[in-house]
Amino acid sequence: MEFKRVLKEFYGENLQDNQDLSRIINARHFGRLRRMINETKGKVAIGGSVDEYDLWIEPTVIGNSIISISNKLTNQLLIIDNKLSANNNSPL
Repeated sequence: MEFKRVLKEFYGENLQDNQDLSRIINARHFGRLRRMINETKGKVAIGGSVDEYDLWIEPTVIGNSIISISNKLTNQLLIIDNKLSANNNSPL
């Protein structure tokens, strides 16, 4: 739970109140990300709280994820990784 401690140390007790953490760009993407969290075959180890009105999704760590093409979370991450590899870009 070191990650959880560091999040609180950097961003405070109530992460949603911290304006340094951004919101999801729109309702469509919010819904897509919420479905990925809800439908993953892994277990939400940290975070996962959502506020649809504020377009807020708490920083989330998924553990015990099954690497499978049928796992929507894994599939989405593979697509992102392939796009970055093809363009030789980093996500930052």
